[in-house]
Amino acid sequence: MRRESKILRKFESFLRKRKIEKKELLVYTIIGVTTFILVSALFIITSNTDLITRYIAPSPQTPTQEIPGAGAEIDINVEDAPYEGNTNARVVMIEFSDYDDPFSEKFYSISYKLIKEDYINTGKIKFVHKDFALDFHENAQKAAEAARCFGEQGDYFAYYEKIFENQQSLSITKLKEWAEELDANTDQFDRCLDSGKMIPKIEKDFEEGQKYGVLGTPTFFINGKHIRGAQPFEIFQQLIEAELK
Repeated sequence: MRRESKILRKFESFLRKRKIEKKELLVYTIIGVTTFILVSALFIITSNTDLITRYIAPSPQTPTQEIPGAGAEIDINVEDAPYEGNTNARVVMIEFSDYDDPFSEKFYSISYKLIKEDYINTGKIKFVHKDFALDFHENAQKAAEAARCFGEQGDYFAYYEKIFENQQSLSITKLKEWAEELDANTDQFDRCLDSGKMIPKIEKDFEEGQKYGVLGTPTFFINGKHIRGAQPFEIFQQLIEAELK
């Protein structure tokens, strides 16, 4: 009987020990997995800081943020840039955008059309486009080149609108098809696009944008005032009206 009791106590002790070991193992496993996830996340974030900074849409909470050199004296060269509206308008709105960027397309969809109707077509502003083709957008560079090639023989902004209206199907083939649909000389257009003739102009715009603090697209300058992001029309309206007074 004593012997059975002793065996029973040993067995109970063994079970208690096993339960503790299982609990400890579970705790250690949770700690290990959590640590691994945190370390991995930290590595990914620190390794891609530049990518994240450039890709995320600029905050809409500070639409009139000033940058060094901003103001009426800011000197952004627009001589070689495509524009529409009144050449001599008192208000000049400069856009840095990326044809393959969803936020640039958002600006086109929610604000550009209204700006064109109220201010560009009425001659109240001069709207200037500059390219800021981000290298992680597969079709941005070629789309920018294609628009410049089309602009050599037709209305640049007709092609600008064509790209943004069909952004989801961007490709070299489509860029050439759209030029034909807009009655371009296709041989001339194709030679221009295939040769890379417009690359220096696209690169020049990008370098100039960096110089003036452009970090992502779209970014705007209205008479020197720096505006970041695909803001609603009302924000642009407020700033344009203030400059027109």
